[in-house]
Amino acid sequence: MDSKLTKNGPPGALYECSKNGWTNDEIFLIWVKNFSDYSNPTAEKPVLLIPDNHGSHITLAAFQYCRDNHIVMLSLRPHSSHRMQPFDVTFFLAIVGSL
Repeated sequence: MDSKLTKNGPPGALYECSKNGWTNDEIFLIWVKNFSDYSNPTAEKPVLLIPDNHGSHITLAAFQYCRDNHIVMLSLRPHSSHRMQPFDVTFFLAIVGSL
């Protein structure tokens, strides 16, 4: 992983990168486990997670982990990010373009 991505990052931040730079099933599951650690879902207070419909987000392993750990996963429809995630389209697009 390029050290520019992690330099001066927030304390306790989690950094993962695949060989090709794209997210994958393993990275998403690591992210979900980290999300669970910070959100502390319980049977009495489950947490809602709304990922896009990327293939790495809709795996059996991810759904099983979420089910077993009181995380309700509701995936967005495919190709709807531009309507459902305007922050993703405007803010992150500018960041990616500047790298």
